[in-house]
Amino acid sequence: MERLAISSNHFDKKMTIGKAFLDNFIFSIDYRNNKLYLTPKSEKPLELPIFSYGFGIDKDSSGAPRVSGVWEDSPADKVGLKPGNEIISINGKNAKDLPILQLLEILNTRQDIKVKFSNLAGKVKLETIRVEDLAKRVIR
Repeated sequence: MERLAISSNHFDKKMTIGKAFLDNFIFSIDYRNNKLYLTPKSEKPLELPIFSYGFGIDKDSSGAPRVSGVWEDSPADKVGLKPGNEIISINGKNAKDLPILQLLEILNTRQDIKVKFSNLAGKVKLETIRVEDLAKRVIR
């Protein structure tokens, strides 16, 4: 198994990964670089798949959906999503108009999604993010 890094733009809010997943790791936090490192407790592979795009989402105080964290080398990381990016739309739906629970529901569909987002410099990008079993790719 390899070590897995997760970048986040804040630690004051919760970005849930899941207890069943975390129970398999010893974790350490690199506050300076905003990363959480997970080191496997054993060479035993995880039994459950971890289907994900590799990013978390939350709404800021203005109600704008923002990327709260990105798994390093995940599909989201590969298209350039970074913590703090504003999500403008998902599958053509205005993300700001959707309640957070509906956004999370879309992210749990296990289907590829089209995400329009604004990076921190204000440049808007439209990318297809493919769902992937991160357990098979990251944990060997």
